[in-house]
Amino acid sequence: MSNDPQSVPSVAQVVHQHLEKVSKKPFGAEDHLREDLGLDSIRLVSVVTRLTGALKVSILSFSDRDLIGLNTVGDVVRLFEAKIQTQSS
Repeated sequence: MSNDPQSVPSVAQVVHQHLEKVSKKPFGAEDHLREDLGLDSIRLVSVVTRLTGALKVSILSFSDRDLIGLNTVGDVVRLFEAKIQTQSS
């Protein structure tokens, strides 16, 4: 495995890869998880759970408020970036 920082995918790339598996249409950061991507609450929790594994973030670091606040693809990216930042400090 390469130690080149450019070979490490960004949080946004990982989130997009996981959402592409459950969305049937193209999407961007401002697209809504429920309305645009068609994710129900169970599917959203499933995606978040898989992302915690892929991004090495403890599922226990998430509150109900964190999950309720996820409305757009960008919200997911920002939440995971914040959790990673908190874990590393």
